[in-house]
Amino acid sequence: MSVIDRIMQKVIKNVIVVLFGIDGSGKTTLANLLFDTLKSMSIKAYIVRLRAHHTLMYVLLRVFFWGKNYDFETLQNKPLHFSYIVKQYFGNSKFYVILEVVGVLIWFFIRMFPKYTILGRRHVILIADRFIPDFIVMLSLTSNCDKQCLLKLTKFLEKIMHAKIVYFYIHTDPYVAVARKKEEWLHPKFLAYMASKYQWLNRYLKGILIDTTNEKPSKLVAQIFENLKRRRVNET
Repeated sequence: MSVIDRIMQKVIKNVIVVLFGIDGSGKTTLANLLFDTLKSMSIKAYIVRLRAHHTLMYVLLRVFFWGKNYDFETLQNKPLHFSYIVKQYFGNSKFYVILEVVGVLIWFFIRMFPKYTILGRRHVILIADRFIPDFIVMLSLTSNCDKQCLLKLTKFLEKIMHAKIVYFYIHTDPYVAVARKKEEWLHPKFLAYMASKYQWLNRYLKGILIDTTNEKPSKLVAQIFENLKRRRVNET
């Protein structure tokens, strides 16, 4: 192991690196590359992914679609149409918001906490490809929660995690994102609207901007490492 690798082990241990942004921004690519890089440095890492809609609510929504004769599998723009349908029928429902939050908490306990318990014992890093910010943005698209409510939920979920979190806002041009996700029938205007939501939330989270529009993933991972190193040095 090189001297640089040993230094990086001390710098980035015991932290959750959160990559959040619109579909097609490059979160998964960066998460996988970051994982491989950490593995090559003998740093234990795990990738976790928080779904936009969670098991409890997802089952109910599919039953609802079935009852309304919606053929969800043939929707041309699933993220756009799904969000529109959910808001149309559930946007004013506090029950919907409660179910979504309960679904997140269940996911935290099942998927996150078993891994989180080892953070303080070893040189471990958790890489979150979709996390609290992505859930909050989706909730803003599918419910009538105002900004104050959304920020309170963000703060509440962060307290539940009780972990050291470093946020990276993964940004890209909406048209580039559409080209990357051709099979998902995304629309640039919808993605631009989502991006505005992410940018608003990122101002609160003070996340580090990573623009993937014209940069190679390997160079962006180096940027992430540099920012992690700088963040840890500032903390000490």
